[in-house]
Amino acid sequence: MCEHGHLEVVVIPMYHTKVGGVLTIIKDAKYHKCDTCGEEITSAKEYKRREANLKEEQEQRRRKMTDANHQASEPTVTRRGSLDMQVCVPADWSDDQVVEFASIANPCGTVDGWGIRREGSKYLAGAPERRICEDRKGFVHITLDA
Repeated sequence: MCEHGHLEVVVIPMYHTKVGGVLTIIKDAKYHKCDTCGEEITSAKEYKRREANLKEEQEQRRRKMTDANHQASEPTVTRRGSLDMQVCVPADWSDDQVVEFASIANPCGTVDGWGIRREGSKYLAGAPERRICEDRKGFVHITLDA
């Protein structure tokens, strides 16, 4: 900021952004703007508030998707790792649906988000990309990497 201006508080009622590939809305996002040079500054306190709001929103989504009383027809996360995860989803789901579910149920935290581990990957050890679920008819297990 220049040394001649004054900071004005700017509030954006519904600030749309993407975090880990997932659209997120931050309510009442605030930043300061210099009335002379136009530089925008966001305080550490505001970053912490936004982070807390984002975590709460993700937790609400996670609870909704992994509710203990979910029906057998709903997708589930079967394994969580720091750099990979596995989901059990309907066999007719597209790759985009699988990635979207994984991103909501277990946010990745990287810019690129989750990606499906493809056939031919040495980490599949010759197993198919989509493995039939033994417990739920019409479902498959898919591994994703960060």
